[in-house]
Amino acid sequence: MAFNGKYVTIDYIKEQARNVLDFEDMLNNYQIAELLWQFLGRIDDPSVLITKVTDGENGPAPIEVVNYRGLLPQDVFHIINHSIRDYNTKIKMIPTNNLYFLADVDEVESVDDTISDDFDFVTRVSSGKVGYQHKYMIQNDEIITSMKEGLIEMSYKAFPLDSNGYPMIPEHPKLIEAIKYAILERVCIRLLSRGKITERFYDKIDQKYLFHKASASNALKLRTLPSEEVFKKRFMRLSPDLNQYDNNFDDFGYSEEFYKHSW
Repeated sequence: MAFNGKYVTIDYIKEQARNVLDFEDMLNNYQIAELLWQFLGRIDDPSVLITKVTDGENGPAPIEVVNYRGLLPQDVFHIINHSIRDYNTKIKMIPTNNLYFLADVDEVESVDDTISDDFDFVTRVSSGKVGYQHKYMIQNDEIITSMKEGLIEMSYKAFPLDSNGYPMIPEHPKLIEAIKYAILERVCIRLLSRGKITERFYDKIDQKYLFHKASASNALKLRTLPSEEVFKKRFMRLSPDLNQYDNNFDDFGYSEEFYKHSW
C-alpha cells in the first residue's frame, strides 16, 4: 500500500501508543516530535514530504540575501536539485564547492542585451534578458552566494506541520505502527532504567519496533501502479544485451533509436 497523501497528528499516534501501554507523561509532545524527526529522517522516503517554494505567493517568502548571506527556511529537510535561482530574473544559480569563491567575485555592471555574447563573466539568457549567473554554497543553515543583496527563490522538501508546529505523520498503517512502537520503545527504556518493567518485556517491545520499522520502510518503497508502469516502459525502451559479463554490465542497455524516413 503506497502513501495516500494524508496525514495524522502527534496526538493521534500518542493515543494509539497508550492503548498498548499507559505511559502517562513519560514523553511529552516535544520529545515525541523530536523522535519523529529522527525516525522519518532515517526512513528517508520523499513521498512522505511536501514541496514548498519560496515564491512569496504559494509558499514562504523569498530568501533575503544581505551581505552575500541568506537564512534558509527552518523547515527545510531536503533542497531540490537545480531549484535555486534569482527571484527577480529567474536565472538559475550555480552550486560550488570552492570555499574561496567570494574572493573571486568581481564588480558586475549592467549589461545591454543587444551586445554580443562574448562576455568576461558567466551569463545566462532568460526570457530574452542577459543577467549574471550567481554561485552559491549551503553552509550552517545559510546560503552563501555571489549575490551581495537580493532575493532567492528555492524549491525544497519539508515535513507538513500542524497548528502547533509539530510534524505530522503520513496516514500509512504500517508507518503508524512503526512510530507507535518507536514511542513505546523510548518509554520502555526509561521504565527499564527505573526498574518498573522487566528486561524481557522491553525486549518484546523492541522486537516489535524493529519489525514494524522494517515493514514500514519496505512498504513505502513499493511502487504504485502508475510508477510501476513508468518503470516498465523505461526498461522496455532499452535494447538489453545479456552477455556482458566481461565488462560487468556497464553498458547493459542502449536507448532505442528512431529513424524518420522521407518516403
